[in-house]
Amino acid sequence: MPTCAECKSFYSGSSSTRGLCQDCEDARTDPAYGKVKKSWSFYTDALHSEECHCGRPKKRGHAFCYKCYQSLSNDSKKGLWCRLGDGFEQSYDEAVRELEG
Repeated sequence: MPTCAECKSFYSGSSSTRGLCQDCEDARTDPAYGKVKKSWSFYTDALHSEECHCGRPKKRGHAFCYKCYQSLSNDSKKGLWCRLGDGFEQSYDEAVRELEG
């Protein structure tokens, strides 16, 4: 199953020429669509996964592996303790940007 180049989620069906899932493809082609909103399952999959965003192993239930988590700022670490639907999603996205930046 291919992985979206934008949001890193798995998707099925035909792949765009840019390697994006349908939501990300829509966001790129329709300016009115606005910011890409990841699905609830994207975040639950990230938490249940045993692979970190960086590709290293991590514990289930943790957002990132130990090395990535330790490299985050204190504010980012604090935000990752929020519950799903109560700020975790935004904190996770900000942490990924921090790690990639």
